[in-house]
Amino acid sequence: MKTQTETQTKHTPGPWTINPEKQGGPWYRIEAENGWVAQVPNPAGTNAALIAAAPELLEALKWASERVAGRGSFEDYMKCQRAIAKAEGMEAQAENLPTG
Repeated sequence: MKTQTETQTKHTPGPWTINPEKQGGPWYRIEAENGWVAQVPNPAGTNAALIAAAPELLEALKWASERVAGRGSFEDYMKCQRAIAKAEGMEAQAENLPTG
């Protein structure tokens, strides 16, 4: 059963992985179940690892944001909401959210 987050997702669903067979030269390919998501230059692989973790990081941030709501500071909650909006391609809306 899909969660509410999974059904509202507009990006390629995770998990995303770095395909070790397609790391030719300085390029790293990030893949999802239905194809590749990105190819990034990075000899150390750190950018590729961060990109591959993006769907899980977004899900964790949404989870944390729900926990902060009503219990943490308004500033912490809004920081989460701005990052979520930016990750979901709503950067203009994120810029207009209050800062605290």
